[in-house]
Amino acid sequence: MIAPSNPHLNAVNPDAELDADAADIGATTPKGPAEAEKRQLWSLAPSPERLGLFAGGLVAILLGAAIGFWLGRRSALRPSRPVRRATSTVAAAADLAPVALRLLSNPIVRALVVKQTIKQINRRIAA
Repeated sequence: MIAPSNPHLNAVNPDAELDADAADIGATTPKGPAEAEKRQLWSLAPSPERLGLFAGGLVAILLGAAIGFWLGRRSALRPSRPVRRATSTVAAAADLAPVALRLLSNPIVRALVVKQTIKQINRRIAA
């Protein structure tokens, strides 16, 4: 007699004749088609470790989404425009004049200033 590798299986004697009446097949054969479907579905069910891993991942996703939503609702303060405030006084305009002249020495900046000036003139003439 050969010892089974799985303790839940019965030992099989290869020399014995197969007797269908004596075999205990009721433990493995479903009683009806509905029971067979249930057994198939339960055999496809994931293990508890997998379910725990899946549930943990789902909780992490939801927690990350909640934190992201909370952080996304905050808005940064709009930066103030110090240049407009600085040019409002004559002294500040005098301080900005050398910087403006240095910028106008660049041909690209000069071209942009001329283009914007022409655009402003055309808008005022059309209005």
